[in-house]
Amino acid sequence: MKYFKFLFVVIFFTIMGCKGGKETNSNKITSEVFTDSVISSIESYDNEIKLEGTKWKLIQLRGKQVQNTSEKEMIIEFHSDGRFSANMGCNGIGGNYHIKEGNRISFSQVISTMMACPNMENEEVFKAIIETIDNYAISNNKLSLNKARMAPLAVFIKK
Repeated sequence: MKYFKFLFVVIFFTIMGCKGGKETNSNKITSEVFTDSVISSIESYDNEIKLEGTKWKLIQLRGKQVQNTSEKEMIIEFHSDGRFSANMGCNGIGGNYHIKEGNRISFSQVISTMMACPNMENEEVFKAIIETIDNYAISNNKLSLNKARMAPLAVFIKK
């Protein structure tokens, strides 16, 4: 993505440099406004939602909308030290995650507390799928955790 941003800026300034002729004041103002808007759009592009440092709230599990019947929110958070922490309504879940090129992700050494709660269906499904997930996508404030090219196994929304 950074390559495309760089290429866009190079093309923009090449076009502006080839303009030639005497620059009037109105052209200069238009050029400055356009340049400022291009730079601000590039800066806002850099402020995309990141996987790490964002809390994600579970909204869908194996293609079904989830209903949270507990007091705790169903969330996952990725920490910059390669660890993740989650709660699916009852028990704390954690472990390691590894990001590879192409939005590939793997989870390992997943552990959980072992409290008994009235409704643990979402938690049991999440614990069953977490180590099978091999890629992720972030789009429109949503994080999808996927296996190959199948439908998302878990979908979260930015909290």
